[in-house]
Amino acid sequence: MKLYEISERYQNLARLLENEENMTEEAEGLMVKALDEVEDEFADKARNIARFIQNLKAEEEAVVAEIDRLEKKKMAVRNKRKRLKGYVEQEMLLSGIDKITDPVLPLALRKAPPSVEVKPEAVIPEKYLIQQDPKVDKRGLLEALKAGEEIAGVRLVDDKKYLKIG
Repeated sequence: MKLYEISERYQNLARLLENEENMTEEAEGLMVKALDEVEDEFADKARNIARFIQNLKAEEEAVVAEIDRLEKKKMAVRNKRKRLKGYVEQEMLLSGIDKITDPVLPLALRKAPPSVEVKPEAVIPEKYLIQQDPKVDKRGLLEALKAGEEIAGVRLVDDKKYLKIG
């Protein structure tokens, strides 16, 4: 049975117990017992789902670790490629060799396209500056609100609940 189905049964039994006006003591006792059984069934199902969540969390962590490992490997391969390319380029420049012919993999030094160098002291005209949307510093707002500061349109929310497993 699914957790939501157990939850519905629990809620229905709880509602029946609230309307105990025409209920005998024996019927009420049976209802309380049924409610306890459904609560136990709910708890078992919730614990099983929590175990599955923990397994998924461990799987996610393993995937993240593998991604990190592969990212490091990618960077190592990229850096080695760039280093070797720079090495060949530097030695060709030092030797004055602009071209190496090969039927499969020819090498040639080419003139790079124009680029821009901006010195730290440069004064860039406004039309060449790229405007960016401001970002809200929610962490800073949280600290300000906790310190008692009042900010229009912003409030401290502390009535939310979340599920902690483990």
